[in-house]
Amino acid sequence: MNKREIAFTGVVLAGGRSTRMGRDKALLTLEDGRTLLERAVAVLREFDATEILVSTGSDKTYGMPGTRELADVRADCGPLGGLHACLSVAKEQLCLVLAVDLPAMAPSYLRGLLSRTQARRGVVPVIDGSAEPLVAVYSKEALAEVQRALETGDYSLQKLIRRLEQAGLVDLVPVEPGERPLFANWNSPEDCR
Repeated sequence: MNKREIAFTGVVLAGGRSTRMGRDKALLTLEDGRTLLERAVAVLREFDATEILVSTGSDKTYGMPGTRELADVRADCGPLGGLHACLSVAKEQLCLVLAVDLPAMAPSYLRGLLSRTQARRGVVPVIDGSAEPLVAVYSKEALAEVQRALETGDYSLQKLIRRLEQAGLVDLVPVEPGERPLFANWNSPEDCR
């Protein structure tokens, strides 16, 4: 797959409160000197995304060049609020979503997700029956279900993914055992070691 075979909007979800970490995870520094946010944006740029949206959750700003930062329309909804904000304004039909706190996520894995998408149908990885909705491809067609979840106060991404699958808006793809380390996220200072 060449870089522009599939047009998509890149989305970095960076709006979490980072309560367990004790400070903003997006600004944690990797061994190479980049922040987690800089790395996530760089990974999405490798695929020549039409645009890169950064969900900040609130009115905080990072000032990342070449990105558009978005606050959640509805506060305190977790990642669902960020997904809603980004799907609402995305220029492309497909959005490749990447949580900011996944420093091991490989571009080759994301390329594989993109290659599995269909016209208006996204792809969500699954580990042991549990969806990994923060590394996924969503179609803008999912926006109605996301909006419905916000309106009803059901912020569970697992339930959302089940509804999207039933509606034919996502395919679930199993994560192979060798790919599982890619999903190791940084939630606490111990995870960064």
